[in-house]
Amino acid sequence: MKSVLMSINPKWCKLIASGKKTVEVRKTRPKINVPFKCYIYCTKNGKSLIKNDISTTIGFIAKNGGKVIGEFVCDAILSHCEMANADIAEIQGRIKREKLLEYSNGKEIFGWHISDLVIYDKPKDLTEFKRVCDGNCQSCRYAIWQTNGWAYEPYIVDCKPITRPPQSWCYVEE
Repeated sequence: MKSVLMSINPKWCKLIASGKKTVEVRKTRPKINVPFKCYIYCTKNGKSLIKNDISTTIGFIAKNGGKVIGEFVCDAILSHCEMANADIAEIQGRIKREKLLEYSNGKEIFGWHISDLVIYDKPKDLTEFKRVCDGNCQSCRYAIWQTNGWAYEPYIVDCKPITRPPQSWCYVEE
């Protein structure tokens, strides 16, 4: 079953983990039906942190940066968070309206609703996750070639574990 692994800044991870942030705003959405599972990867850098947020977030980054800290079920996706659903995105996403409009750059943005949140006692390493693959990635094409010499048969091949976090999000095997 497809799930999603999403990279989230430590500032937002901290708010999600505390239950204060219940909507994650993104420029895109997955092409799978809700509900689906999302894994939370806490990024290592805190470049976008505001100066007064740095002191409260440093410990969180040191403890969890570069790890998958938890999971949630995305049970709804709000569309048009830059317009029609801006109030919900602003309150539940903990982001000011001006930032929503700036982030959207005139395009539609989506609010992924966070439910059934689980924060792991021991964060997981990225290598514990594999991308969903249809055999078309470079490592899988090589594995298929070794197996049947380019006589392509459409089947799912186990990809290598994820070693680099996604830029925003990616599909993973649950």
